[in-house]
Amino acid sequence: MIDMRIEVNYILVAAMIDMYSKCGGIEAAKSIFERVQRDDVSIWNSMINGLAIHGLARDAIAVFSKMDFEDITPDAITFLGILSACSHSGLVKEGRHYFNLMKSRCSIEPQHEHYGSFVDLLGRAGLLEEAYEERGNRVMVMVEEAWADISLLQYILGNKGRSLP
Repeated sequence: MIDMRIEVNYILVAAMIDMYSKCGGIEAAKSIFERVQRDDVSIWNSMINGLAIHGLARDAIAVFSKMDFEDITPDAITFLGILSACSHSGLVKEGRHYFNLMKSRCSIEPQHEHYGSFVDLLGRAGLLEEAYEERGNRVMVMVEEAWADISLLQYILGNKGRSLP
């Protein structure tokens, strides 16, 4: 484990949290996170993404709230982690909140990864028609990388005797 008597590089800390999370050691990742200075967004992102991987969306949301309380500004990766956590845990209301918060409060323009995660969130919740369209009738799937999601939605809807609008 990390000897807390030495100054630790934030890149190393973020990598260790990520490594422990991906190797099934979420408790070790949490322990590292709680014991180090957390003044860099990458450390927070590693913890949020680690919790998301383990289906611990409520914990990821709590870390996001703590991040806000400690005045650490979230970035695009932070929101990707939160959206992923919400998607894998079926937290549609919360996922919508963070998707909207990204642009309204943090002035982060959603990228194709964010739209893909949001489509995944809605699709997993059975909101397939809504997954196809975003508010304001702007089609989310205009992003080039999302065509695989369209094909999947068409297949799922086709099996249910429905089609995309």
